[in-house]
Amino acid sequence: MKHQGPVNSAVFSRDGRRVVTASNDTTARVWDVATGKPLGVPMKHDNWVNSAVFSSDGRRVVTASNDTTARVWDAATGKPLGAPMQHQGLVNSAVLSTDGRRVVTASNDTTARVWDAATGKPLGAPMKHDDFVISAVFSSDGRRVLTASDDKTARLWQESWSLINDPQQLIRKACGSMNLEARRITREDVELVPLITANGRKVGDDVCGGLAVTTSADPR
Repeated sequence: MKHQGPVNSAVFSRDGRRVVTASNDTTARVWDVATGKPLGVPMKHDNWVNSAVFSSDGRRVVTASNDTTARVWDAATGKPLGAPMQHQGLVNSAVLSTDGRRVVTASNDTTARVWDAATGKPLGAPMKHDDFVISAVFSSDGRRVLTASDDKTARLWQESWSLINDPQQLIRKACGSMNLEARRITREDVELVPLITANGRKVGDDVCGGLAVTTSADPR
């Protein structure tokens, strides 16, 4: 499996039938394990490609590059999917969550970031270190991120990005942080938000009524 420059990473697909490589020739490539022949077209960046890995289902590849971007690609065709995920420094690693919905990147701009894999848009705030971030990975359930940095630390970060895409989950989380008395509708609430009574609620009702509210803390 021959590139035109040094190869920085090479990993198998989960089924073991393909390999994806990342090279200083500014490309990543998918190869047939049995024949060693390339599959699809090269996945092209504007600078060295530092890493390339398959999604869990093997249908996509995510790459990280010195051109300050990470990208998601169709593994069969080599064509880009969605917009580039843009950092302010070179990107050392990029991996997809197990469900394939998010990407986490690690960059020399001293941050790791979580992104929507379909759109390339960032989710949540940057995860900030005091020096280059060398790697970032999801936990198996996708709710936490583990980062490693040149600042001599590794850090564990709690999930927050899923709340942005799931308003009901955000409401449940907010309701779960309040006791019952704090959730009761007051006369002032009704005066300020007439929509409350329009939805059949009245003074004294639980504003979170009908929601599956949990008060247990998220793991850290």
